[in-house]
Amino acid sequence: MSLVLGSCAPGPSASYAWRSLGTFEIGEDGLSEPIGIEVPEGARSLQLLVLGAPASTYALGSFVTPDGVEHSELAASPDPQAQLREALIPPDDYAPLYVGLQHLATAEAFVHVHPNDGTPIRPGLHRVRVLSSASRERVEVRVITPPDDGADVIHINLHDVAMDVPEARIRELAAGVTAIFAEAGLRVVVDEIVEHRLTSRSDLFCASPPCTTVRPGSRYTELVRVGRPLSASDALDVYVVDLDPTGGVSLGMPGANAPDSELFGVFIHAANANDDDVGPQTIAHEIAHFLGLWHVSETYPDPIADTDDTNATCTNLMSYCGVETGLTPGQVRVIRASPLVRPG
Repeated sequence: MSLVLGSCAPGPSASYAWRSLGTFEIGEDGLSEPIGIEVPEGARSLQLLVLGAPASTYALGSFVTPDGVEHSELAASPDPQAQLREALIPPDDYAPLYVGLQHLATAEAFVHVHPNDGTPIRPGLHRVRVLSSASRERVEVRVITPPDDGADVIHINLHDVAMDVPEARIRELAAGVTAIFAEAGLRVVVDEIVEHRLTSRSDLFCASPPCTTVRPGSRYTELVRVGRPLSASDALDVYVVDLDPTGGVSLGMPGANAPDSELFGVFIHAANANDDDVGPQTIAHEIAHFLGLWHVSETYPDPIADTDDTNATCTNLMSYCGVETGLTPGQVRVIRASPLVRPG
């Protein structure tokens, strides 16, 4: 059971619409044919969504901008499919790819936002080739090219799934997250707070493996499947959970502007949520991942030029230093490029 405790904003937020480019054949070499994407004048970004088979992992084998520059080093690889397979990290089958065009290969539903380095997007014809770990299959490709409309609002829903985190604490977390992003000139609006009525922690366990991964069928995605229909808003769902000791998890880096997906959400563990400093910082950190930010550390470093020194000085929200909350201008530009950030 669940109960909507109350809305902090009037009604659901308006999102940008996906446009389907159709379905495309993956060849024997793991690559699709070149797919043309027209980016109009006045767009702030291009979000690409590839939908395929649960057993396959997807990346970008080629990404050519209107100036003719190839951004993916995989395009020059003699066997990009083998390179992708070698990079996969089980059991989730994802792979951080540092191949000129830095992106995260993921299974079943692949998302990329361009640009992800804080630079402006070029209008005109972009050409991409989808790379798959499998051969001879078909994938659907969708795109969003949101306008540069001054968007600065991040809409979220807070789901209280933990048994040890009271409603008052959930509202404190909301205030803390709002304050962190406000420092960077971004506004957070909590559309809804939803309390999940659980009889025991066993309600959180999945029926069958995998139970600790972010793939479909895990505890995380099962909670999204149950929790998403409980909210009338299409805002990003943030779940406070008793799942495991992991501090926080984002189901995308970036995630898709797709509320109907079971990969639409971020999570924070109850132990972190009850910490006055760590709770808001962890939620903001995971939201930032979903909006496209990488870490500013040696592990999965981001491609943004002005973050080079922020991990060394421990001032950045995306560092591993503890409870720092700063964001650089380049990081703010990447966040604002996400279609999940909307006008006020």
